[in-house]
Amino acid sequence: MDIEKLKSIIESVLLISGEPIKISKISKISEASKPEIENALMLLQNEYANRGFAIIKKEDMVEISTNPENSKYVLELIKGEIQEN
Repeated sequence: MDIEKLKSIIESVLLISGEPIKISKISKISEASKPEIENALMLLQNEYANRGFAIIKKEDMVEISTNPENSKYVLELIKGEIQEN
């Protein structure tokens, strides 16, 4: 499978899941091998290094999240929304 297509599939699956998902499940959904998924995840991690998104991988689970370096700003948004209600 084309790596750009695979990265796109992974992004879509991770965004819509909203929670960590097993790499094996992404492999099954995308019909790509686990090594292909691992490679695409590594490429995405590198691409997101200085951006607002981050790929968080723990053991055999992966999720897409906001960049932890931006947590201060995300917390300000959440804090502001809570205070408005």
